[in-house]
Amino acid sequence: MQNFSTYPLPKLHPLALAVLGVLAYPTAFANTDDNVGEPRVTLAPETIIIQRNGARYSYIRPYDEITALKTDAYLDTTPQSINVVTRRHLDEREPIDVAETLAYTSGVQGGYRGENGNIEMTVRGVGNKHDGGGAALLVDGMSYATSLEMNPYLIDSIDVLKGGISALYGKSSPGGVVNINLKKASGSNEKEIALKVGANNRTELGIDIDNKLSDNLDYRLVGAVKKLEWQAGDAEQESHALSSSINWTISNKANLQVFALHENQPKAGDRNFLVAQGLLTSVNGKYIPYDFFGSDPNFHDIRTKQTQLGYQFDYDVNDNLRFSQKTRYGKYSDILKSVIVWYPDSNSPSTLVRKARMWDYSHTAFQTDNSVNFKLNTGGLSHSMMAGVDYTDIDRDETTHLGDAPSIDWQAPAYGVNITPPILRTNNKQENRQVGVYVQNEMAFDKWHFLVGGRYDKSKTSELNLLNNQFTSQKDSKFTWRAGALYAFDNGVSPYISYGTSFVPAIGTDANGNALKPTTSTQAELGVKYQITPRVLLTGSLFDIKQQNLMQFDRATRSNKQIGEVQTLGAEIELQGDITPNWGLSGSYTYLDKTIKRDTDPSNVGKTHWNVPKHNYSLWTDYRFSGTLDGLSVGVGMRHQDKTYDHTNTLTVPSYTLWDLKVGYRPAVLFPRLKGITLQLNVQNVGDKHYVASCSNADSCFYGKERQIIGSVSYRW
Repeated sequence: MQNFSTYPLPKLHPLALAVLGVLAYPTAFANTDDNVGEPRVTLAPETIIIQRNGARYSYIRPYDEITALKTDAYLDTTPQSINVVTRRHLDEREPIDVAETLAYTSGVQGGYRGENGNIEMTVRGVGNKHDGGGAALLVDGMSYATSLEMNPYLIDSIDVLKGGISALYGKSSPGGVVNINLKKASGSNEKEIALKVGANNRTELGIDIDNKLSDNLDYRLVGAVKKLEWQAGDAEQESHALSSSINWTISNKANLQVFALHENQPKAGDRNFLVAQGLLTSVNGKYIPYDFFGSDPNFHDIRTKQTQLGYQFDYDVNDNLRFSQKTRYGKYSDILKSVIVWYPDSNSPSTLVRKARMWDYSHTAFQTDNSVNFKLNTGGLSHSMMAGVDYTDIDRDETTHLGDAPSIDWQAPAYGVNITPPILRTNNKQENRQVGVYVQNEMAFDKWHFLVGGRYDKSKTSELNLLNNQFTSQKDSKFTWRAGALYAFDNGVSPYISYGTSFVPAIGTDANGNALKPTTSTQAELGVKYQITPRVLLTGSLFDIKQQNLMQFDRATRSNKQIGEVQTLGAEIELQGDITPNWGLSGSYTYLDKTIKRDTDPSNVGKTHWNVPKHNYSLWTDYRFSGTLDGLSVGVGMRHQDKTYDHTNTLTVPSYTLWDLKVGYRPAVLFPRLKGITLQLNVQNVGDKHYVASCSNADSCFYGKERQIIGSVSYRW
């Protein structure tokens, strides 16, 4: 465990100092009796439960329904760092993709590929992918068996649980997980229709109907269509999504919720690879145009599709014993035909060598999670205990093609060229079976709160290479655990400490034919939570993450290799909540120092891991006017990312700062017949700043997102 007494304290940026300054003036956040935020029911003095359908109306939800403990848990008494992005955040900021929904959340980095047809982000600088990117994703508390983009309109809220949680969910990175909570039937009788138009010929339509059919039956139907042009030339995105759910209260003991989701993207943008020469450095004083299209319209077809069906059944045997079962079946496909920029031509600096690339990835996933929750008291110690078993069965079919393609000069691009069909390179069938058994005990004694849990996983992965009929099989097993303690003072301050282990199985061999080892990790965390009011929460933490056998792609051998050890030292601070009935605020600062400690190549020791900024800070605030300007709301946001490096630390991606703006108006203030209508204008990257989002090496760089302007009209009743 990291000795925090010798922890290298980071230099604090202005935002961090401002947030810390809030502590000096707690009276600025004095609680009021105004009807702000989510509807609530008072059970006892200082005990508040926020109703499910209230997530839209508040900046903060002081409990976590799924991710933290697989049970309801209060954020201010859970000994771990948890962030919740409510629907109000999404309505105000109009994020264009899932990664953007977490743009103002501490420790989360998304958008490092610019426009993207996949959900790719990191938490605390680490992720699940072979190169350390790609945070583990959950949907409604179960592993998301893909990374395909999802329309943000389908989402009710997002939880980010920091630290290693393999003890509950099996394979995951130590940085944390992102849990997407889809809109589900709640019986609120709320309905909405929203029309959005914007730059790049953007058109979106969303419909959300949440109805109570009877005293014990609710249903919800959410539909969304989207069409727009990407900033890169001929790339387009088109999406059709439909989500439905039914909630049946069978009795006062039993409840069943059934859901279905289908999203089809017949056009899914582009895999927009570019190179450092022309992005980070100029070519004869010129840079690659921001709207440059590296593929070719004659050979460009990217499509994705997903379907999910599932249910959750809960049965309360008595007041202290509950059985829960969650089951989901998913079918996913990702098809690509495109020309990919490979590297710059050494004889012509503005000419890019390209490859014709095709793939067809399809898989099905069956998942089930069964658990028993029970409560008991032993003397003065109360226990909320859980034991469960989950099972995952994934079948994959993968084919890839790769071949040469004509080069392109980005100063004078020529399109409509003939592309020779690429050669079949891989044709694999893969099966993965995993079973996990887990236990957990959440304990409370007076103002002390303790958490301890463990899990044992067994998995088997089999792969059949249909090109050479070679069959390989690999078995893995691992025990992981976590523990934490928190003390809740009467003034709302709650210091905590936690420690957890995690793992990510590795499949395949290195260039020498040696089987890859699982990536194992540990995280130690020391933090404090300050519940300033029931609607304002300030959190801060220091953490030490160690990863062993982290994989990287070796461009020389075109295979994976493993790094000995990588360490991440970090700090976070975040303030979030409804400061006054009319003023919401979300501010964060993140410090990350991720370095390679051991490597098979000694020259890499001491280098900074790729795409990990040392300093990140953001601030979003929204104010709803009253009096003469009643009905008007204005939001302003700022996001700053520090410089980052590539794998070899020979390329430096400059820092950048982006500004966002929102103006909303409810015309019913002047025209009562327009009750329920909201007009809103959102501008992301107000200054249309052109910036490089990331570079993993000289041949894999990405431009960031250009300015996005979205005007919307919504009607709620």
